[in-house]
Amino acid sequence: FLNFNYTITLEELYRINRNKICHIHGDVEHRDSEIYFGHGDTNKGANSLGYIGIEDAMEELFEYMRKDTKKVIEEKKNFFEKLNSVKNIYTYGFSFSDVDMIYIEEIAKRIEPTNCKWYFNRYDWKNNKENINKVKELGFKVRKSYIW
Repeated sequence: FLNFNYTITLEELYRINRNKICHIHGDVEHRDSEIYFGHGDTNKGANSLGYIGIEDAMEELFEYMRKDTKKVIEEKKNFFEKLNSVKNIYTYGFSFSDVDMIYIEEIAKRIEPTNCKWYFNRYDWKNNKENINKVKELGFKVRKSYIW
């Protein structure tokens, strides 16, 4: 399981063993790893956003809030290295934002996407076609999940 939301919902609600979960950005319950919070915009700084008069302060804040996704992938490389035999991926409540797509791209590097089915829940299948397209562009076979 790959968890992006800092919570221990998988452990508490679904009774998933903590050893089977990768909290990619850390979790609020266990302080054994760093919490990664922020954005992943690597293309521009805050100055390009038009903050007139507070450019330096906004640039400093923008840089401070940049999530170091390369560091996260390196720290969690054991999780990614175990993915080579994955044939099915199910997503639920995942936004597919730009900052998190780097992890999906890392998954695609570790497995053969054309041999893997990516299942979307009914809500996302109907309402989030752009996310389906992002996964298709990486080569995954996309399917609608009837489980939820």
